[in-house]
Amino acid sequence: MRHSITTLIAALLMVFTACKHDKLEFDQELKNYRPAADFLKNNYDLSIFYAAVERAGMTAELNGPGPFTILAPTNRAFNEMGIMSVNDWAKMPVEKVKLMVQMHVLPRRLQETDLADNSVDVRFKTLAGKEILVTMATKNFPNDRNDLYFHGCFTELKNVVLTNGTLHVLQQVIKYTPGTVQEILSQHEEYSVFVGALKRFGLWDQLKEAGPWTILAPTNDALKAQGLDEQYIATLDPEKIFIGRLFGCYILYNQHYFFSDFRAFYMMNSANYILLKLYDDPYQREIYVSDGLENGVRKTSYVVSLRLDRNTLPVGVVTVQRRGVMDYSADNGVVHQLDGLLAKPADAVRK
Repeated sequence: MRHSITTLIAALLMVFTACKHDKLEFDQELKNYRPAADFLKNNYDLSIFYAAVERAGMTAELNGPGPFTILAPTNRAFNEMGIMSVNDWAKMPVEKVKLMVQMHVLPRRLQETDLADNSVDVRFKTLAGKEILVTMATKNFPNDRNDLYFHGCFTELKNVVLTNGTLHVLQQVIKYTPGTVQEILSQHEEYSVFVGALKRFGLWDQLKEAGPWTILAPTNDALKAQGLDEQYIATLDPEKIFIGRLFGCYILYNQHYFFSDFRAFYMMNSANYILLKLYDDPYQREIYVSDGLENGVRKTSYVVSLRLDRNTLPVGVVTVQRRGVMDYSADNGVVHQLDGLLAKPADAVRK
């Protein structure tokens, strides 16, 4: 009798274990295995991006056979650049919304394992027909980790399986403007004083060339706070002022740096700063990376300074933090906003 009871209990345990295992597999399947648009629709934190997909008329396409790689920014990422709700898309032209969505979709399946360790600026074409740059920074000590960036945007969650591809969740939005960095600067009124200075001193026309260019663009407020308004700039004499030091310090020639690149290079090389010489001037820019946490989320910032060398004090220091105004990319480079100045007129006087 005792043997029979023991056998019965063992059999029941096997049945319950089997049922539990099947249920876990079933739940996992329901969670992950959906086509792209349906997955976005069923995840609240991606609801603003899904609303953009709907506005662009791409729901059926992204539920199609694919394969696709979806680069889905979180709601918080859109909030940082001023898009606060799903209703905001109705205020924008459909074609502009569609371009944004297409820049976040690759017409192929791309997973983390498809990229080599410490690969930088690997190019992949999007549904928009434009290429994005993908970087994977690998740190093997003390803890193995890969940081994956799509066009400068940090990947918060990688390799979500879809029935028609894969999905990565981004902490930022890819901000692409067709054309040149010159056009980006022209379209933003907050850079108008800087643009005027570049035009006056012959630094403007080059920005429509192939480049690439990285522009650290000081705002009107930052310039005017140091007396550099339109009237004062009109009085500057290039014979008495190093124009390259005063305004050229914000132009990185033949360089394409996303905000996140400095963090990626730090992971790869364990050096938390880089030095970039000015064009036709002995001064150089130092960009120093620092990390922190905000509500448990890693936040990276960098400090850019202008100095003669590492053994001298900087003449100007500006801290740059990740916000919606970072990483405006064009076909020939990228624009970042600076809320301070690297050099004041007194720092550029010819002696």
